[in-house]
Amino acid sequence: MIETSGLNRFYGRFHALRDFSVRVEKGEVVGLVGPNGSGKSTAMKILATLMRPSSGKALICGHDVVKEPLEAKRNLGYVPEKAAVWEDLNAQENLYYWGRLHGMPARTLRPRIEALLKELGLEGERKLTAKFSKGMKQRVAIGMALLHSPQVVILDEPTTGLDPDGRLLLRNIILDLGKQERTVLVSTHELLEAAKVCTRVVFMKLGEARGTGDPAKEDLEARYRELTG
Repeated sequence: MIETSGLNRFYGRFHALRDFSVRVEKGEVVGLVGPNGSGKSTAMKILATLMRPSSGKALICGHDVVKEPLEAKRNLGYVPEKAAVWEDLNAQENLYYWGRLHGMPARTLRPRIEALLKELGLEGERKLTAKFSKGMKQRVAIGMALLHSPQVVILDEPTTGLDPDGRLLLRNIILDLGKQERTVLVSTHELLEAAKVCTRVVFMKLGEARGTGDPAKEDLEARYRELTG
């Protein structure tokens, strides 16, 4: 579960995130939708323990991301907007190293890696990730986020750099996570993509959560204009 209460973040005098409060329950796939500069990535970096809030509180599975960052990270898989991979390693080595950092035993790690690489369309790929396309690197980063089977998955603009096949693959992964009762928070500026994978959407502008939309019941484009226009 994800819960934030009154999160604020300043960059100098710039108020990037304003009293951001959201709750994402087990099994929900919630999208943060808004233009560039709306505070989506700032909120996600705070939740991923990569940035401290100026004020407010954020919890991952009940663990405070500031006071209990290690406990929060154990329950969290995070994919940043720009894929973070070790380019001097291949895909399998990236996942193996990441898994060992999470304390996963080698005997269970290797079959888990092979299953993930197959799911991600990277089975048998052995060249260094330095030679990967942007979309392929993104797939490796997604694999690293899912490797330890976290209860919470945070995806920051995950479709960036993905071709149509990659987008479809990612869409199916996100839908499967929801079916597995995982908690998923995904940011995007693409309303159509949000409508296909999210159970609920939070619309953001100028660092604020302006309101929510239900993709199953509402026209997200009309709701977006209503709340952020």
